[in-house]
Amino acid sequence: DMIRIMRWLCFADVCGGVLTGLSGLLSSPQYPDNYPNNAECRWVMQVSNSTVVSLVFYDFQLEKSEDCSFDYVSLFDGPSVSHRHLGHFCGGTKPPDIVSSTNQLLLVFKSDFNIGGRGFKASYFSACSTLISCNFVVRALTSQARGPGFDSRAGQNIGQVSLLHTHLFT
Repeated sequence: DMIRIMRWLCFADVCGGVLTGLSGLLSSPQYPDNYPNNAECRWVMQVSNSTVVSLVFYDFQLEKSEDCSFDYVSLFDGPSVSHRHLGHFCGGTKPPDIVSSTNQLLLVFKSDFNIGGRGFKASYFSACSTLISCNFVVRALTSQARGPGFDSRAGQNIGQVSLLHTHLFT
């Protein structure tokens, strides 16, 4: 009984919450072991104002059903289910990378009373919504990048341009 209570306490601590870092990891309860039945978890990912949330799934295995009504992950473009619905996912196919239109993204994980799976593992990070909002102009043909902290001479900013590409386009 004590082990069951301790397991419940750990489960309660990791099932949902507000994530406020520039990036972070999240996973279904008990991942990589099978998630529990009758779970409902809500994570709000909140990044800096003037940035958006990018979410990438690394592993995804939930109970499969035709309409994803049993076990599922649902994503919303804001901090609550009243915001625009971005997708509803179940089964074994990883969802596509998701990018919010604001600085908040809600992930809802729900499981029913039987048949589970390994669950999911994902990471989120803060990203610029567009090149313009980040004050960057990249000239691919001349190998120049202009913006805060960039020198206009080619060759000196290759690492910075690669970093910019990594954060915006992956």
